[in-house]
Amino acid sequence: ALRPVLQDIAQGRSLNDPDLHLLSLAASIDRFAADYAAHIAVEEGELIPMAERWLDAPALARLGEAMRARRAD
Repeated sequence: ALRPVLQDIAQGRSLNDPDLHLLSLAASIDRFAADYAAHIAVEEGELIPMAERWLDAPALARLGEAMRARRAD
């Protein structure tokens, strides 16, 4: 539920809006940051080393580009 709130803020919704519930927003951001850190740890510690063993250089390059493109969305 973090994305819609951040989109509202990006579109100019005031942080003083009582419907925004800043404490809830802060908790959501903290959860997102923790989940993202855990995701990156698994990706870097397990998935990337596995991909490096199983995929050739062109396939790794395509995988990296696909991941970059997804993050840009």
